[in-house]
Amino acid sequence: MNNKIYISQIPKLMDEWDWEKNNKIGLNPNKLLLYSNKKAWWKCKSNHEFAEVISKRTKGKPCPYCANKRVLIGFNDLPTLYPDLAKEWDYDKNTFIDINKTVRGSNKKVWWKCSICGHEWLTSVSARTIRGTGCPICAKTTSSIVRSKTILDKKGGLDIPLLLQEWDYEANGNLRPDQVTNGSNKYVYWKCSKCGYQWRAKILNRAIGRRGCPCCANAVVVPGVNDLATTHPELVKEWDYGKNINLTPQNVTHGTGKKVYWICPKGHSYQASVLHRSHGTNCPICNAGRQTSFAEQAFFFYIKKIYPDAINRYTDIFDKGMELDIYIPSIKAAIEYDGIFWHKNNRKREEKKYQICQKNGIKLIRIKEDGNMDCTGIADAIFHAANLDKKRVLNGLIINFIRELKSWSYDGAMLPVISVNVIRDEFEIRKYMSELKSGSLEELRPDLAREWCYEKNRDLLPSMFSLGSDQKVWWKCSTCGYIWQASIGHRVKGTGCSVCYRKNNKGKNHRGSKKIYQYSADGNFIKEWDCIADAGNVLKINRSNISMCAYHQRDKAGDYRWEFFYKEKLEPIIKTKKNLKGIWGKRIIQIDDNGNVVNEFISLNEAARQLNINSTSISKALHGHIKRAGGFYWHEKDINE
Repeated sequence: MNNKIYISQIPKLMDEWDWEKNNKIGLNPNKLLLYSNKKAWWKCKSNHEFAEVISKRTKGKPCPYCANKRVLIGFNDLPTLYPDLAKEWDYDKNTFIDINKTVRGSNKKVWWKCSICGHEWLTSVSARTIRGTGCPICAKTTSSIVRSKTILDKKGGLDIPLLLQEWDYEANGNLRPDQVTNGSNKYVYWKCSKCGYQWRAKILNRAIGRRGCPCCANAVVVPGVNDLATTHPELVKEWDYGKNINLTPQNVTHGTGKKVYWICPKGHSYQASVLHRSHGTNCPICNAGRQTSFAEQAFFFYIKKIYPDAINRYTDIFDKGMELDIYIPSIKAAIEYDGIFWHKNNRKREEKKYQICQKNGIKLIRIKEDGNMDCTGIADAIFHAANLDKKRVLNGLIINFIRELKSWSYDGAMLPVISVNVIRDEFEIRKYMSELKSGSLEELRPDLAREWCYEKNRDLLPSMFSLGSDQKVWWKCSTCGYIWQASIGHRVKGTGCSVCYRKNNKGKNHRGSKKIYQYSADGNFIKEWDCIADAGNVLKINRSNISMCAYHQRDKAGDYRWEFFYKEKLEPIIKTKKNLKGIWGKRIIQIDDNGNVVNEFISLNEAARQLNINSTSISKALHGHIKRAGGFYWHEKDINE
């Protein structure tokens, strides 16, 4: 029995059999099996001629042109099927593909160029032909227009009277306020109803953000309207044209915070912001005793009338470098005045000052011109105030302050009643201030006063500070002109210009000053170094780590041990069970002035933590660099003792 099936037995295939071409190559359908792998010619109902394997046709594979698997120019090529898309084909960028050989269902990404807006973008052919996507920019615009129209129909047009008044109808052309909403992101032109300034801004920012005219707000400079030369002509006379390169009074507004140079009528050159000058501040060199200093001494002037024992710049309870602005022994109260130059970096020092006051039973009150800073843990009471350069404000604060101060006194009813009038007493206060200057830096150390940098210190003057002040100020070397910052107390103690010091000590050990000795981890001596800086630079070890190791605050630095004093060999490092950092097999003994042992600690760090004393100070006392730390003597004791 013959079970073979030939293609001649399948009518559907024979309808598309190309007799002419197949006869030429000797193919007979009566001799070809249904699943033959021979390739034959076919002609579909649309008269498309194509070659295909017989077995694939048997399985149902159609005409490749009708199925859009192959391109036949004039039948299924893109220009024939989609002439509009052919116009947006980017021929310059699509050099890697021929539009005439691309089928409509291709997933290949090609470049397109919008025929309306000219936008160029990359997307697949099928995305445009099958999914119908178009230019993304035009789609957004269309969507925005539709959305805006919907919102406009729902909420109505621009309805704020001031904005309707300032709408620039001429510059905005055909666009009217009733065609936009209050929340529109569209940029339009406006014309200020006060100054006539024209600018461009979003409707949203004006209607909801409440933004006004930039000229009236001094955000832009308009010559002849809001420039400094127009609003404050008196300041133009003091403008330093030599130092303010490429900047003139016509280029800035009176409200800018930009610092510029000025020359006062007496010839002093200084730097100050335009805003401060327009608010009335003047030359700091000529202004001795004004602003912060005047306010501080006004407080002392009136407090002295009530408490005759009041002391200005009290230092008895402190080591060198600290003082209380005002101290009243009779009620054990102190006043600290933190003016506009008080800086947040002083906080640790002020916390320490408050702790010393607490130990001595002194209540501390602070008067602060900056109301934004955190004041917890630095005083028993805080008074915040601003604009104390205005006599009326200063007057009111002094009255309230004295009322509070009297409430701290048990004999408040017996205290004298005084009249506070800063304007009336200004001459007397200034005269009193001049008497106070007898103990100032200017009076006692004219050599340091000559190096005072008036330009950078602005309103601060050497006549305002005592020798023990911890205020950091700027100095200008009288020899080389170098400018640096240092506290007044440090300068009084002998610190000076670092540039001149290095120059005069060239070739000597001036970096880090102390010699440092390097040891192996086992304690064997390796090398002597001139200073920590030299050792750190050569060995590439952090200098702070070397210093901490030498002060016994850590075991090693860079796998070495370090000492400030030479020893032939170091003892091995002994760690406790807790493995506390910095323990070298020693106990730390605290001793009072009478030689009695007060306490014993398992480590230097533990002593510092419990007593709230700087660990470096204790270490210095242990090694003889200073006598005491925290008011006590210190001694090391071996664990085995």
